[in-house]
Amino acid sequence: LMMDQGQHRRLHTVPYSRIELTAEYSHPDVANSEFDFVRYSIKAFHQRRLLSAGLTTLYLYGGLSHRSLPLQRLFTADHSGGWFSPVEPFKTTGSISYQGDRLGAWYLRQDFGRSLWRRSGLPLIQDIPFSLFIYGGSFWTEFDRSPVPDLGYEYGVARDGFHEIGFGLGRIPPLFFELYFTWQISNYERSNRFMFQIGWGLLSQSSN
Repeated sequence: LMMDQGQHRRLHTVPYSRIELTAEYSHPDVANSEFDFVRYSIKAFHQRRLLSAGLTTLYLYGGLSHRSLPLQRLFTADHSGGWFSPVEPFKTTGSISYQGDRLGAWYLRQDFGRSLWRRSGLPLIQDIPFSLFIYGGSFWTEFDRSPVPDLGYEYGVARDGFHEIGFGLGRIPPLFFELYFTWQISNYERSNRFMFQIGWGLLSQSSN
């Protein structure tokens, strides 16, 4: 809630959308820059309730560049970062970060809350206190320049696309934990085929 002219206004109500556009330009003739590149990126987030299906959350991200993009400005689909992670990162990438001077990614999460349990009408099942959600996403990275740069550490390039799907349980007491069960459905051997993770339910919203 935000106080605005003596009234409380609710932020982040659904449907809710956010779009961020960025552009970077560097050239030796501008402020004696040591780099010569142009970099564009777009990030979009949308969340809404679809009838009685619960809460739908969609993430979109894309980026491209021209000329010689410096190593520290490469686009990255980062690894999941261990057992505890937020909702939106890819979870089966393991310890590998996928990079490139071009990238496209999407991630979708459908949170049913407890509605499917209640509608089952089955004893015990309808009383399950945990929320249920499904999710999945894909990303693609590529280097438009040759040769591919040596970054000094192990990384991947997802030219054929990296894909994963999974399901989870939320609202797990005492701290609203979430459990993630995720399968990679692409063919990147250095990343995980299956991943079990624990997340924080406070980072997401659930539908009753």
